[in-house]
Amino acid sequence: MLQEISNWIHSLEPDLVKAWGPIAIGVLTVLASLVIGGLTVCVALFTTRNQRLQNKYQNEANIRQFNLAKSKEERDEIIKKLNSFYGPFKELRTQSKILYSKFALELKSKYREETGPSSSNEPQEGV
Repeated sequence: MLQEISNWIHSLEPDLVKAWGPIAIGVLTVLASLVIGGLTVCVALFTTRNQRLQNKYQNEANIRQFNLAKSKEERDEIIKKLNSFYGPFKELRTQSKILYSKFALELKSKYREETGPSSSNEPQEGV
């Protein structure tokens, strides 16, 4: 194929090649530049699109992470509030059981006498 092109160029008249040769080279150079420029723009658009998608996914992941941290903080705050509210009640309940077991011996024996020794309604200690 190269041999055929070489033979074709040698068969042309030298004046024709001198006149149109630089113009043909210039036109081919401009066309090659346009093709390469177009390919460069296509690659740039493709890269930009991929970067936008990656940024979108990263932003969504960041939002999920932030919401998770925020919900954890909210849970911790709710647990703290519940413990500060119910903690004293639990302590008082324990103290009440201890005091009942020490000072209510008469009430327990009176209750047993009224209901009988095998009653299932008898108050249990430690409950």
